[in-house]
Amino acid sequence: LPFVICMIFVWPIGVPVGMFVVLFHYRRRLNPPLDDQGDTFPALAKPAIPQPVDVLGREHSRHRVALVQLEKIEMRNRDVKLRAIEFLYEDFEPRCWTFPVFESVRRVFLVGALTMFYNGSLAQVAIGLLGSLLSYKVFNYFQPYIADTDDVVSEVAQAQLVIIYFAALVIFASDSLDQRASAFRTVGFGIMLLVVYFAAFLCAAYLVLLEAFGLVTVRHAVQSFYATGRRFLSRANKTE
Repeated sequence: LPFVICMIFVWPIGVPVGMFVVLFHYRRRLNPPLDDQGDTFPALAKPAIPQPVDVLGREHSRHRVALVQLEKIEMRNRDVKLRAIEFLYEDFEPRCWTFPVFESVRRVFLVGALTMFYNGSLAQVAIGLLGSLLSYKVFNYFQPYIADTDDVVSEVAQAQLVIIYFAALVIFASDSLDQRASAFRTVGFGIMLLVVYFAAFLCAAYLVLLEAFGLVTVRHAVQSFYATGRRFLSRANKTE
């Protein structure tokens, strides 16, 4: 028991706290102050009272934020004193210098904290769903990664977790109510979950192909694959 308590303070608590202390110490180097800070987050530019949508103004604001962050990234990359901790923040924009801590806490929560509840219980599933919903909202709001494609994949992965936990919740409820004929126990629902399970991988693969070959080539390849699949299914139906 003493060893277990010691390891709790070393890893689930000690590592995130240690990361925060280090990042906080270098916060002005990680997010260098500029005369024109821009909007810290695009969502903060939204007025409290709904206004007519100003598409041009919104895009101008996003462009200004991107330019400010790009300048800060260049300043951060030139700072030799940050080389030792570069692995902590290199994927995140300067405005999101605390996100390595959040990501560490999120992983500890989803992997370790849920084991404190009875395995397969309603409480475990419900707390997992709550955590995944919170994580989805945070990533969707802040969009912390430097690469926009990373933000997209991250958002898909967070939505994937929400759907999986929701599916686990409804399956648990249908089993508890002994609803054997429930729609959540069908083959179609299982296929949908299988697609969701691979959603993040498929999204990442699509974005990699899009960056490597361009939109026209990828679209043509997808259309060809779809047409080939339809011909195959049509021949299979005729054979039967």
